[in-house]
Amino acid sequence: MDTLSDQQHIVRILKQFAVDSGTSIIAEGIERYEEIQFLRHEGIEYGQGYALGRPDTVLRPSPLSFP
Repeated sequence: MDTLSDQQHIVRILKQFAVDSGTSIIAEGIERYEEIQFLRHEGIEYGQGYALGRPDTVLRPSPLSFP
């Protein structure tokens, strides 16, 4: 998504919708550090994917951060 303008536009639309509706976005399938950088820049606070760590058996919220 960090290189595709159509996907970047969708992220921005969804972020604005989340702000307007008082909700949060959880980005899924984050595979690369460049995607983390883009999402951080856009203000996306939560995410999951191999770039953030391997799957865990316990589900718990975590801020979008790079290990």
